[in-house]
Amino acid sequence: MGTWTELALKLAEAKRLGVRADADLALRELSPLVVQTARRIHASYGSLRKQRAADFLAQAAVLVWKKIERFEEWYQRELTPEDRVRAAKEYFSAWCYVELRYRYLDTAREQSEEQRILPLAPDRPIADPKSEIEDEGDAFELPAEELERVRNWDPLDGVILFCLTGLWDQLPPGLWTSWLERLGIEEPFPTDAYLRAPSVKKRAALADALNVSRDVIYQRWRRLKARFNEQIPSTGAL
Repeated sequence: MGTWTELALKLAEAKRLGVRADADLALRELSPLVVQTARRIHASYGSLRKQRAADFLAQAAVLVWKKIERFEEWYQRELTPEDRVRAAKEYFSAWCYVELRYRYLDTAREQSEEQRILPLAPDRPIADPKSEIEDEGDAFELPAEELERVRNWDPLDGVILFCLTGLWDQLPPGLWTSWLERLGIEEPFPTDAYLRAPSVKKRAALADALNVSRDVIYQRWRRLKARFNEQIPSTGAL
């Protein structure tokens, strides 16, 4: 059995048994291969814009973590005992490439769909989550016709925006659940930890809940703000 395959099976087992320390260790050891694979895929296709490509690389290990049980199931179902002991064969590397390639192409399609829809145009800019003081009197609202336009958004963009603005309950029926399912997140969401977090800690709490870095949250938030500002130049920069 190849080294990467053995580590992947340990990760799947640790996740299934809920042994977080073992899962974290296995995932850290697998991460270099996963990120390298994600880089190879982007180099081959080059479909994502710079920030989306950076997000894809940053999330690669998390994407594998969410699907790792599928590798274990495939390994046990499809391979014979003889195949499993072939030390020269790295089954996980091949599976990882295929899995991340699907995720990459999904992201590219979402990017393409997002380019087709008109940017949202709220009456005023949304508050910057980096601000230490949040003005509760300046609530962010979207009319119904604008809410309909977010259906084809990247799920992570949607979850970040509507969590940080507190408007997830105003989305069209079923859309929030659909986004969470595509991200592999169980409901209820947002989590209690996020809801209880003070304003100045919301971004960090959301990063923890989504299992991404704070930089991913902030960079996506900046991109969303830029989209809004294109439609409301009279308000100045956010």
